[in-house]
Amino acid sequence: MMYKLLVGSQAMQLALGDKFWKTPVDHDYVIMRKEELPSSSSFNFSEEIPGFLYTDKKKKLEFFIAQNCPPLKEIYRRHIYAAEETASLNTLLIMKNAHKHFYMGKFRKSFKHLIDYSNLLKHVQLSEEDKQLSLEYRAWLIENAYNNDERLLHFPKLDKSKEQFFNDHVTYYVDHDWIHELVAIDDKPAYTKCLTGEVMFSNKLFNKLDYDSKVKMVLEESFVLALERCLVPMFHGETYLPAVTPSDAFQYAFVRVATNITSGDFRDFAADNFSDIWNTYQEKHVNYFKVIDEILKKCLI
Repeated sequence: MMYKLLVGSQAMQLALGDKFWKTPVDHDYVIMRKEELPSSSSFNFSEEIPGFLYTDKKKKLEFFIAQNCPPLKEIYRRHIYAAEETASLNTLLIMKNAHKHFYMGKFRKSFKHLIDYSNLLKHVQLSEEDKQLSLEYRAWLIENAYNNDERLLHFPKLDKSKEQFFNDHVTYYVDHDWIHELVAIDDKPAYTKCLTGEVMFSNKLFNKLDYDSKVKMVLEESFVLALERCLVPMFHGETYLPAVTPSDAFQYAFVRVATNITSGDFRDFAADNFSDIWNTYQEKHVNYFKVIDEILKKCLI
């Protein structure tokens, strides 16, 4: 008899009810073997990740195969022994935590994932054993599902000199520090509270900040990134940009800040508090929008 474990958004909605932030439309399951996929002619599965992920996009179904993934097999077995067909919040957090910093070029998908992940943290915390299981799942995914993709292995270091920091093959059309000054929520850019040099970022100083100061720093970095990587280049004629509207540009930038364009405790804070920071942005995005015109006017001079 096939045993399938419901995971993903449907499982979260069942567990959280009215507290869940969206209405899920797809169904994600974990099964032990590929041979257990539904075999009716009405299904049309494609192999998204060989031997691991099979999808039927028309029916909005995803099946993860646990057989060759030891961490996922352990997760699956826990629920079999407990005779549970829906993943617990603890299990969902193990899985979400494993790829909270993954970014594979689809910012809207990553945005939804980070909202789910940060909301889960409000309801459950992982034991040390489960943190280790999550790390093992992450390592397995990087090596086996994503073939050691460089985007998942190497992240920028924030403790660099100014020359090293801006040697990143990005065209800066306007002065980076000037943008920071414009989008600053308080009198000075929030990141200046954590500098030990011109741009040398200190995790120790960051961790001493109060919560609101950390949130402001994440928002400001996202504002700057949205302008530098999307909106300003667009007005200089660049194409193939990740986003071209202010709202989309911010979402893209915010996702990158929480995944693979920063690192360390700053990135962890952005990911762990993603949903609350998003809510703050919706209340306090005035600084971002009010400087767009000023920056774009300078670009067009």
